[in-house]
Order: sequence, then structure tokens, then C-alpha cells
Amino acid sequence: MTAAEVLEKLELLDREATPGPWKWDRALKNRDYIAQGSYLGETLITLGDTYENSGADCLLLETLRNALPAILEALRAGQKLRGTADSEGCDEQVSEWDSALARIGEALG
Repeated sequence: MTAAEVLEKLELLDREATPGPWKWDRALKNRDYIAQGSYLGETLITLGDTYENSGADCLLLETLRNALPAILEALRAGQKLRGTADSEGCDEQVSEWDSALARIGEALG
């Protein structure tokens, strides 16, 4: 997946998801499930599965959703810098950038 495809996929996910900010009700943090009737943004969560790390998962989802616009901005800026680094012969840095984007692309499917 190219850098442009990675950005396009993430931007699509951002556009199609419930707008942020999301907030996890930390009052539920002592429970090991996502309670019926919890909300992410304006979206009612109806999951009732129980598992040990659900609180951490909720916090991760909240944090990543709220951080996604800044992550996209950083990726766009990084892609511009990659072009500069490439033209200045910074092969090692360009390779690291390309590898990181490839891993993101793999995770996106």
C-alpha cells in the first residue's frame, strides 16, 4: 500500500466514523465489560461481551478516534518531509519511513 493509499484509507475511516470527540465513561472502569447503553459520541454501544481488558480497549478506541485528525496531519507532513529527505539522499530515513507506512498499510488490510 502506498503512502497515498494509507492516507486515503485512514481519511475515509475518519470521514465515515461517528465524529469525535468520543468519551469513554470512566465510571465503568472497574467493570470488565462494555455496559449496554454506553455511548461513543452520539453512538449507542450495545455490546455486552465481558472480557478482562475491555476498559483498556475502550480507552484505546477513544484515544485513537480523538487523535486521528492529528495523526493524519502528521502523516501528511511526514510524507512531505520524506520527499525532501529522498531528494537529499537520506536513504536510511526514507527506508524507515517507507517501512513504517508499509506496516500501517498492512494493518489497514
